[in-house]
Amino acid sequence: MTPQPRLRTGFFSILESSSIPYLPDACTSAGVAKFGKPISLDDKLKVDLIVIGSVAVDPKTGARLGKGEGFAELEYGILRWMGAIDDSTLVVTTVHDQQLVDDIPLEKLLIHDVPVDIICTPTQIIHTNTKIPKPKGIYWEKLSRQKLGQIRVLQDLKKRIEKETGKTLPCAPDEVLPPLAVRQRPPPKGSGRTRNSVTAHKQTIFMWNLSPSTTKRELEDHVAQLGGDFFLTVRTSLKPGNNRQLAWVTLKDGADAGKIVKALDQSTLGEMVVRAKVDEPTSAGKSHSQPQAK
Repeated sequence: MTPQPRLRTGFFSILESSSIPYLPDACTSAGVAKFGKPISLDDKLKVDLIVIGSVAVDPKTGARLGKGEGFAELEYGILRWMGAIDDSTLVVTTVHDQQLVDDIPLEKLLIHDVPVDIICTPTQIIHTNTKIPKPKGIYWEKLSRQKLGQIRVLQDLKKRIEKETGKTLPCAPDEVLPPLAVRQRPPPKGSGRTRNSVTAHKQTIFMWNLSPSTTKRELEDHVAQLGGDFFLTVRTSLKPGNNRQLAWVTLKDGADAGKIVKALDQSTLGEMVVRAKVDEPTSAGKSHSQPQAK
């Protein structure tokens, strides 16, 4: 079982190895969308073990540090709310030996921080016997409107709980969220290709009606999940005089542009219904949709 990237457009999906011809194909956002079976908040399931990422972890206490985005903690909290996990569910992290530290102050940990029971490194397996309490669920009073706006499943869950209870859930004060971690694939070594040479003469999809707050990474995740892992680059631009973003998605050779457009057009990203079409080049090789340099 694996979460959708940053819970942006969905929740968790279940992957069955027997239905995946080549396992590495399932190790991408597009692969999860293709081979995974989405689950809902109402599904009854039992999770036996959780694998969580860490930037640093203390083997003596089980305290861990993530990237600071809080998505792993939210995933844990939702599963706890569903009853899929409890205090006895083992939490495992995999790190390099150099990521083992002894200076994470316990007094700085927050109520929603998830400690780890087991640490796996290339050279050892460590049982922390952590005494740090695990989160009991979702701490709505710690979630700002901005954070909630990033995660559709939490928005749906909040509305559901408020409707069922007739009470308004608390929320944290407004905040400026830190930028999401950037995950870029470097070009092949020795390719000698520049950005322009990679994108020249490639099929391009033009997207518009994007929120100005949508990040490039969020858009890449959205494109990968709905259209598949068939794009080379994503370029965005804020439209002058209009509080909307535009985007150009350059496709790999052999990608079915029409099929990808059909999947992306009228899809929902954040609070916006985005539009998409194949970007036809002019006879001079320039895009009809892209603004011309002055």
